[in-house]
Amino acid sequence: VLLSVFSFILLISLFLIYYIEVKPKLLVKFYESQGAREFIRSKFNVKKTSDNTIDVYANEVKSIEEKPDLKAFVRPLPGTVHLSLVSPAIIKQFLMNQKPYSKASKDAELSLALNKYGLSRTEGAIWKRHRRVFS
Repeated sequence: VLLSVFSFILLISLFLIYYIEVKPKLLVKFYESQGAREFIRSKFNVKKTSDNTIDVYANEVKSIEEKPDLKAFVRPLPGTVHLSLVSPAIIKQFLMNQKPYSKASKDAELSLALNKYGLSRTEGAIWKRHRRVFS
């Protein structure tokens, strides 16, 4: 019995390590191969502007200026990544052609509850109706 409890704890530990550490790193490597850049925001890379406001995107803007062909930023999160598109062509492709991009995910329940009918969350007829408004 003790061996099976130990095996179960080991299995759960391995799953958590994979879910929290390995899977996001694999996804970051994949998106970097597609032209994205890993970007981790912390309190140390937030800049204050001359009028004492905080610019949380200052380092991202600097990265885009340094590498104009940058397609996206990718940030590792537990079990997944956050992808921020920055290339106008990629953004247009995403907004104009919904079919290749699935918006469904296991972790999307809260996001769906908060942003149920937004352009980035809807699919099908509702998405087309919203898209016409932006065209």
